[in-house]
Amino acid sequence: MVAWISLYALHSAAYAGREWQDFLNLNEARTALYDYTLVWESDEAVEYYRECGVTEEAYPLYRYYDLLPETSVTTERLQKMADFQEPSRTVSEVQKLKNVIYDIRTNTLGTKKADFPYAYLLIVFYVAVIIRIITERRYLLGGAVCGSGLLHILLYGWLLWRGRTPERVMVSLYMIELFLLLAVLWPLLERSRWMVRILCAVSLIAAFFVGGNSVKGYRQQSSVNQCDDVIYSYMANRPQQLYLVETYATVDHTAPVFQVGGEADGNVLLMGGWLYGSPLEKRKLERFGYEDVPSLFTGGDVCCVFRNTVQPVLTESPDPAEDCRDRNGWNGLTPSEMACWLEKRFGSEIRRIDTVACNEAQSAWFHIYHIE
Repeated sequence: MVAWISLYALHSAAYAGREWQDFLNLNEARTALYDYTLVWESDEAVEYYRECGVTEEAYPLYRYYDLLPETSVTTERLQKMADFQEPSRTVSEVQKLKNVIYDIRTNTLGTKKADFPYAYLLIVFYVAVIIRIITERRYLLGGAVCGSGLLHILLYGWLLWRGRTPERVMVSLYMIELFLLLAVLWPLLERSRWMVRILCAVSLIAAFFVGGNSVKGYRQQSSVNQCDDVIYSYMANRPQQLYLVETYATVDHTAPVFQVGGEADGNVLLMGGWLYGSPLEKRKLERFGYEDVPSLFTGGDVCCVFRNTVQPVLTESPDPAEDCRDRNGWNGLTPSEMACWLEKRFGSEIRRIDTVACNEAQSAWFHIYHIE
């Protein structure tokens, strides 16, 4: 508890400045929009966003999370956009509750890969605790254990009700719950070797599956990184050039946790993501000689990076009159959509200067455009 309070106090002190407080408020509004309600494409949604101040040209930037070029984004606007509820996705409270109960049952039984085998391991530990309660007649302890299980279900249900993805936090909560149950079991384990053997065997089996899933996940991520590392190497070899990377171009890329240097992070600025609007973003702009975001698009030496999953036929300068919602294999914001916005907002254009295949199989292409 002391450590938790100390970390909270340190966190509060580190982000106490006005600049960081403004960013945290923006971040909360952005979380409400992009993690909960999302940005929709229905006529009702587009009309509502227009009332919020989102123009037709700026809509794709909000839709695909590339907020950097939209210099008029405010916390109030994001909060208001988050209030919209898509009619086609709206369900009754009763149906919503049924969906939550179904998901809890499915996840508790471990049929969802993200929870397996933690859920089964937790069930075994609960069974072991119940055995101890019955054999030792520790019925008061049973109330505390039932409370723990109920808290687990309520927390999981609350996350599902809010539309969150429990997997982001549940593994940590599973481990905390397992250690609490282990503390309850400890007196019995000191006297019962058969219980120790059972729990050890179950834990080893669970560890085997956890290890297997981890290896599989690592291999899958390595495959993704092999593709994305191509564009990161490309940008790293041009350290004096600032690159604005479309949010979904490398959204699945992860760098090694303990890697120091060697990446192009120093000259890369995502058009969206959690860094957007932060003091760190402003410092990076200043390091490259830009006073603010608009100066990036008015006479600066800046390149944009987009990703396409099919071999596109492109002219050097995307035609702003082209249909700005023609996806044609683009992962997120398209160069045409970017061109529409730049011409309308800043009077700028973009010109394609290079195309890089992410691997020999050419499963995706990165396209580099220069802002004129």
